[in-house]
Amino acid sequence: MVHSGNGTCICEEGFSGFACQDCAKPNFYGKNCDKECDCEHGVCNTGSEGDGQCLCQPPYSGPRCDRVTTECSNCKPYSYCKEEREATFCECLPGYRKTANGKCGSVCSAKDCHVNGQCSIKDSKVSCSCKQDYEGNGKICIPINPCSKDNGGCPFNSTYCVFKGPNKSSCECMLGLSPIGGSAEFGCQLVSACKKDTVSLHSCL
Repeated sequence: MVHSGNGTCICEEGFSGFACQDCAKPNFYGKNCDKECDCEHGVCNTGSEGDGQCLCQPPYSGPRCDRVTTECSNCKPYSYCKEEREATFCECLPGYRKTANGKCGSVCSAKDCHVNGQCSIKDSKVSCSCKQDYEGNGKICIPINPCSKDNGGCPFNSTYCVFKGPNKSSCECMLGLSPIGGSAEFGCQLVSACKKDTVSLHSCL
């Protein structure tokens, strides 16, 4: 991972995402993103932190979710068929837990994400995304800085951009210049050293 001049990450081949935390190719996993999942009827734990495990859709079970089993024929919504120690049973998907009525309810919590992120369930996984005016992967969220691109829309050569907060900025005149039309957003020009209606023995150029 390499940092560019504006604070963003340039990912190595095979990786993607704001912090290069995802695999560029779908259905790949492992720290090097070089292993491909093999799930017939299930969802794979993908990504650079994934282990390739298959979460089987009921009534399928097995390492590849390719076997039909009667034990999982009545699984509730938001559950998968789990095989453990020669036993097969219904288990709530990650991000869900069994409630008092036996169903699987969401346990998605803001604690799973950055303070400026929000939690949701996506592809049977807890997923984080950044709130409005922030950018990142949800676990890392930084304020959007309009000044980091094209001088924030401010005219070049006569103004500079000032960061005012998440996704907010303003244009300011460079030293020795004054705004055109009362606003630096239209550009700035040289300040005249001569004042109007000033009587002087010398000429002002």
